[in-house]
Amino acid sequence: MKILNVLAIVWIFCPLNAIAASITIGGTSPITSDQQLTSFILNFDGQDYKWNANTPVLSGTALQSWLNARIDHYQFSTLHTQYRGLPEKVRSGDYRLAG
Repeated sequence: MKILNVLAIVWIFCPLNAIAASITIGGTSPITSDQQLTSFILNFDGQDYKWNANTPVLSGTALQSWLNARIDHYQFSTLHTQYRGLPEKVRSGDYRLAG
């Protein structure tokens, strides 16, 4: 319960867009004619988190812009997952329990 209180305080007093974050695209693979699976690394608060997301069929700067427009969603989901203890943190290519 204390973790949830801390998250609420951070959410109120420190908006996620105030914490530096970046996305590095790793690759894509087609799903359908209008969707692809995009693998990327979210660097957030000095740590790397591996993500896979369904995205429209885009490439290059268009795909980067599409992901950057949703960076708040990925930051919030990363925090939510991290504090639930699910394996999302990536260090040296090994999955480890977050927290």
